Amino acid sequence: LPLCALVVSPFTDLSRTEEEYPQVPANLDTDFLPIEAAVFSGRYYCAQGADPRHPLISPKYGELHALPPVLVQAGEKELLARDSVEYARRLEAYGGSVKLELYEDMPHIFPMLACLGLKDASTAIERQAHFVKGLLDADCGLAGGVIRVLVHNRKTQSFEDVRRCSAGAKLHKTSGSTPAMAVIEQRSRERLRGVLDLPEDARLGT
Repeated sequence: LPLCALVVSPFTDLSRTEEEYPQVPANLDTDFLPIEAAVFSGRYYCAQGADPRHPLISPKYGELHALPPVLVQAGEKELLARDSVEYARRLEAYGGSVKLELYEDMPHIFPMLACLGLKDASTAIERQAHFVKGLLDADCGLAGGVIRVLVHNRKTQSFEDVRRCSAGAKLHKTSGSTPAMAVIEQRSRERLRGVLDLPEDARLGT
């Protein structure tokens, strides 16, 4: 097994249907991921006839015992926030060491936006480094069967001070996709542009 796991905005329950997501999402103004993307991804990932609740498909339904410490990060109101919370609870139920960090007003997989100057994205990356370093130093501060939930927002500074990371981030291009995914990706980029209030000529990774 690896030393630990860093999980950002995980998709841990692929069995949910469109009706099981909020029909008026609370994340509408803070997340770029539409419901259609989650539902389509779940169906696309599963082989024909496969049970989407199989633990190798949806980790939330697995017997998550004897796993290394896990750090889970997600936007507090992102579309898949529920996946992160329920996954962390499942890990805790099986006696695992898990730390769940929820960030206010942050979209899906927000740490990748550190290169755009998003402060909380940089903070999340610093937290990841701090988490791994703590384990390497054999001082992670986690006890088996304990779940720690830290909500980071502008009103409460619930994180201990960490050294600011000086390393820059790079954008990576993704491979080609199906026409259906291309439409979803375009909608996602439009929502992301709106959330970040970017000018029309600003380029987003494609």
